[in-house]
Amino acid sequence: MAPPGPEKYVYVPVQPGQTPPTAFVAQQGGMVPVYGTHPGTLPPSHYGNIGACPIGQMARVDLADGGRPAASAPAPTHPAHPAVHYVQPGAMPVQTTQPRQSSPAPSAPFSVTINGELHSLDKVDLGMTLNEFIRSLPNLKGTKKSCGEGGCGACTVVLSYMDGGGTQHKVSVNSCLRPLAACNGMSITTVEGIGSKKTGYHDIQQRLADYNGTQCGYCSPGFVMNMYALLEKNPNPTEEEIERYFDGNLCRCTGYRSILDAMKSFAVDHNSSRGCCPSTKAAFPDIEEMCSHSNPPPSAVGKCGGTVKACKKGGVCCRSKGAVATTNLADDERIWCTPTSLKEVFDTLARHKDKRVTFIVGNTASGIYKDRQFDVYVELRCVAALYQVQQTRTGVSFGAAVSINDFIKRIEDMAANPGDFNLSRDQVALFPKYLEGLHRIANTQVRNAGSIGGNIRLAHDYPFPSDLFTVLMGAGASITVCGSDGMKLLATTVSCEALLAMDLTGRVLLSVELPFSQPQQHFQYFKTAIRHVNSHSLINAAFSCTLSASNVISGAVAVFGGLAAHICRMHELEKFLEGKPANAATLAQALALLQKITMPDPQFGRNEYRAWLVLAKFYKFFLSLVPNLSPSLQSATMPVKRPVSQGHQLYPLNEDEFPLNKPMPKLTAVQQTSGEALYTDDLVAPEGTLHAAFILAPQAPATIHAIDSSVAMAMPGVMRIILAADVPGNNQTLNGVPLFATTDALYPGQPLGLVVAKSQAMANAAAKAVHVVSSLLRPPVFDIQTAVATKYFFDAKPDRVDRNPPTTADWAECDDVIEGSVACGSQYHFHLETHTALVSVRDNGLIQVTSANQLPTYVQQCVAGNLLVPLSDVVVESPRLGGGYGGKLSNAAVTSAAVAVASYVMDAPVKAVVDLNSNMKIFGKRHAMLVKYRAGFKRTGGVPRMHCVDLDAYIDSGCVPGPDTLGTAYTYLVNCDNAYSVPHFASGCTLTHSETPSHTYTRGPGWTQAVFVMEHILEHAAVALGSPAADLKIANFYQKNETSVVGMRLEQFNLQTIWKQLLESSELKKRAKEVELYNRQNRWTRRGLAMCPVKFGVDFKGNHHSAAVHINPDGTVVVTHSGVEMGQGIHTKVAAGVAYKFNIPVELVKCRNANTDGAPNTGASGGSTTSALCTEAAMKACDTLMDRLNPVSIMSPDLNPSKDWPALVQKALQAGINLQAKGDVCHGAPPVGGPFTYNSYSAAVCQVHVDVLTGEMEVERVDMLYDCGVSLSTMIDIGQIEGAFVFGLGMYMTEAIQYTPAGEMVTDGTWEYKPLSALDIPWDLRLALLDNSRRNKYGVMSSKCVGEPPLALACTVLFAAKNAIASVRAEHGLEGYFPLDAPATVDAISSALALRPEHLDLSA
Repeated sequence: MAPPGPEKYVYVPVQPGQTPPTAFVAQQGGMVPVYGTHPGTLPPSHYGNIGACPIGQMARVDLADGGRPAASAPAPTHPAHPAVHYVQPGAMPVQTTQPRQSSPAPSAPFSVTINGELHSLDKVDLGMTLNEFIRSLPNLKGTKKSCGEGGCGACTVVLSYMDGGGTQHKVSVNSCLRPLAACNGMSITTVEGIGSKKTGYHDIQQRLADYNGTQCGYCSPGFVMNMYALLEKNPNPTEEEIERYFDGNLCRCTGYRSILDAMKSFAVDHNSSRGCCPSTKAAFPDIEEMCSHSNPPPSAVGKCGGTVKACKKGGVCCRSKGAVATTNLADDERIWCTPTSLKEVFDTLARHKDKRVTFIVGNTASGIYKDRQFDVYVELRCVAALYQVQQTRTGVSFGAAVSINDFIKRIEDMAANPGDFNLSRDQVALFPKYLEGLHRIANTQVRNAGSIGGNIRLAHDYPFPSDLFTVLMGAGASITVCGSDGMKLLATTVSCEALLAMDLTGRVLLSVELPFSQPQQHFQYFKTAIRHVNSHSLINAAFSCTLSASNVISGAVAVFGGLAAHICRMHELEKFLEGKPANAATLAQALALLQKITMPDPQFGRNEYRAWLVLAKFYKFFLSLVPNLSPSLQSATMPVKRPVSQGHQLYPLNEDEFPLNKPMPKLTAVQQTSGEALYTDDLVAPEGTLHAAFILAPQAPATIHAIDSSVAMAMPGVMRIILAADVPGNNQTLNGVPLFATTDALYPGQPLGLVVAKSQAMANAAAKAVHVVSSLLRPPVFDIQTAVATKYFFDAKPDRVDRNPPTTADWAECDDVIEGSVACGSQYHFHLETHTALVSVRDNGLIQVTSANQLPTYVQQCVAGNLLVPLSDVVVESPRLGGGYGGKLSNAAVTSAAVAVASYVMDAPVKAVVDLNSNMKIFGKRHAMLVKYRAGFKRTGGVPRMHCVDLDAYIDSGCVPGPDTLGTAYTYLVNCDNAYSVPHFASGCTLTHSETPSHTYTRGPGWTQAVFVMEHILEHAAVALGSPAADLKIANFYQKNETSVVGMRLEQFNLQTIWKQLLESSELKKRAKEVELYNRQNRWTRRGLAMCPVKFGVDFKGNHHSAAVHINPDGTVVVTHSGVEMGQGIHTKVAAGVAYKFNIPVELVKCRNANTDGAPNTGASGGSTTSALCTEAAMKACDTLMDRLNPVSIMSPDLNPSKDWPALVQKALQAGINLQAKGDVCHGAPPVGGPFTYNSYSAAVCQVHVDVLTGEMEVERVDMLYDCGVSLSTMIDIGQIEGAFVFGLGMYMTEAIQYTPAGEMVTDGTWEYKPLSALDIPWDLRLALLDNSRRNKYGVMSSKCVGEPPLALACTVLFAAKNAIASVRAEHGLEGYFPLDAPATVDAISSALALRPEHLDLSA
């Protein structure tokens, strides 16, 4: 069969040493398989044959009969680039072909299959994503949208399609990045498509629930679908393969351990005795059996293509026998073309040569570069020529549209089994080295969708530090580019470096050739990022050279990404290394040269660190070349291989109080894992609902001169702009910041108004189009260090906490005095569900607010104030939250009030779902703090004891010191003693000003920083006084019944017990010796150990909560309480308390969402107290009901209340007894003095591994012992402890908030802001709950809180890293104390290591 197109001839170059990747010289005589491949790579039907051609000349192939294939081979069915002229750069073509036809192919209808149901559309909105389309369909709200950047995985679905090369794919992708138009002819499976309550839950859904792998549940469908895709691809994965597959799914709640345990239970190498279901201990079905039933059940599968047969292809569209036919789509603004050949691609380019054109395969670039605007989209997935994978004489060629993961898989297969591809081990010797870099590209979902050509094009077009392109350039890969001169197609093969200099306008990347390994060739790839996975490179590097038997370097290649605007080679270094021996002298001279020529581009920040990484990475590579390298240096050449993580939990049980204390998952867990749980954005909006997006101030502090909305108002679907003048009420939030700014902007990102439109996407786009004219009043301040240095303070002064404040005489009594300062940065809550509100007006004028919030009463007050209506006219409902962590306390009222104003103005229901970037700019975060301290110790025998402490804290309030700032200051002040007894104590704070949002409560507000500060002081003292930190700390603990600095009698103080038990169970002293030995033996990697305690004060005073309990005639029970379910398991604990009181199965109890009509005037859900207080309130209501039921039971001796519960209820109803009751709790002054009802105690030991050359760190092991009292729900509390600890790891290690000097927020999305991933958690996490023989008489059912205290324990990791750093500094004469602020990011750790270029030598 002849190839498509009118061309008669194709010219294939046969040049010495260079052959295009689409053909290779099979023999020295010049035989060229035009469609060629090495035997074993493609079937024989792909071969063509031509006569012998002398090397160095062009071979002409007659295409009239398919290339005159050899008699023994049939005509090729997938010709390799059949209409391309290969020419050397700058050469002229030698044959003119017939002109192209200009008429486009007829358009085909658009259709996509979702969960087996075919959806055909006459018109497609080219701006609509697959995520938006899925969520617009009835009952398909399980697929979430959070970041919109492909960085969190909440939107994961499974995509089934056939590419242009005829390969079938079934992969997990980010639906938020994929245009709907790019799904033509494809099949999509969402979480609803694999299982539900109605059809039966899928094993993945059920198992994730049973393992307590879901808390808020917003991320759960994404995890489920990613695992589903993996098992569809590989029914027998290993535990390691499973863990690494989750590099693209974020969870803010669980700490990942329970999720990974659930998923690893499907592994072929899973140890069932170690990882079986914690709640049921049940056996699970065989993996093969499970996978054989993993397709949607027949009842859930729709009809296909108008036939009457249900689809049985497992989600793969049976209409797709090959690639989709040429398709042209258009909306009012854009054109979408899906050509099926290279000729059609260039026809399309010619037709639209005056328009903005882009190529599309996976569209993953839109997650980074969001504001790109194009007129024409050319989708390349159906062009067969771009999917060819062929072996050439010099390497392996991959079509540019091949996905990154397919690229990786093929390289893995060749490296593992080269003989299967007629390759030798020597030819693929370096392929495993290439894979070290390729595996760190983006994440699984992005690699599944993105193509190698698209990634390369990003490296060409943008300052993008591509890991792929760095590997390719370092490996010496070549890239073939196809263009057209208007008459014919021209292909040019160039180096990676030459590609960067090419103008690619009107050209298509055709293929990439990865060269075979050469004898004596060395290759290394290095990458440093803020987070271990799914994190762009700060610096990446690839090095290659040949090392002779006499140890002489030749052919050196040195490539760096992230250093300059584009990935670059260090030619001066390469030239210097040529012919040099790999010895100390060469190293020293090369490093000196690198120092001279390294000039980091300042646009990427961290300039000094990036310059250092250039030296460090070259040094690592050079060490790999040195023969007989000293053992102490070898750690620099061996990358850390992360093992499969593991967790261990040990906890006591009290069966007498079951279902309280019983280890069981959340009652709604499987609803969350199946996508059936509904959040605010999932609820059905009233007909005619409009949508709103915030207009943001571009700079501050600034005067606003004008808000020009003319462009926005002209955009499709835009209805109105709403500004401060439209607010009928006070235009205020309850933290003192205007709802909409008027004349002055207090911080960049402050809301100036709303755009109201017919869809959320339209509103978001229009809000960006509003032009704000403003002028800066003064240089902005964004960090607390600058605020303190410039005394940029507010006048308000929180009350001090002093106990016998130290006098001059007291200080004189001290034998040792230390002083210093320590800072703790801000942190974003990163709730995956962004701020969302829906406001409508009922028939009676009642304003219905449905809002993702933690404090309905606050929202009610803010809405009423801005609408100027009484509180009775506003009812607020709080559905379950997709995460809160304090971020939906005061912050949530802003969105709700703004949307309420829009609803009032438009006289229509209005909804707003704030996009992540705006969410991070608008709303307050954790308060950054800087604390100056002075501490004095007395040596009265034994270990030194603290005698005096003076703390002076500075707290970043943001633009206004609102109530949350004052509350955070208070919790800091009353907790800053942590666990330590100090006779003379003084602590005060100053509120600083910055051009940032008014900051708010964030999980563990104030006291988390307080613990960090006091532990920093003790660690400082241990160094200065020469005392082991663990000994110094326990010697300074409070004693039982001692009075704390805030006047609390510590009658239940048990930290000595916890400390001693943990010392023994963690084997701290033994491991400390092992760490010391390791550090002596390894110069370039170090380990560190640390141990820290936490005393957390729990305050019940004035915290009002209520619960209404009613019993239905069938014996089921409904509870409406004031707490908001946000992942902490409050509904499960309340239900368990009610079931315990009534002695009935917990399954009979249901909890309803909180609302201000059912539970008015109540407190916030936060502070680690709400679950206990709502449980207490519900149990009080149960006591009232049992008092009413007991007489009925006595009068019916034949009834057993526990067994005949429904009958007892019926008798009570017949007797006219009211089976509804309400319980309220509002505790008074604490019974033990001071501000706290009781304290929670815990301790942790952490061990870390630090790469001395880069500052990168791994957490090897964590041991925690936690006093939970008698847990209300053991399994839930364990999840809360682990989740809080990992939340804290992010705070202390990776999550830095950054602004540019001009005021642009750098960390406004997943590209720059990095909460921990599943591959950042401790390798070994061991948690034990204290087997507490002493019950907590002040807690609800003897329980203690768990939601926040473990967060502070995470500072132990920072101090472990600090101890590892100290061992390095000591070797360079830098002994003694040094500061290390939080977060201790890789660059901060590197700076603390204080290495200099002269340290990079070959000495042992």
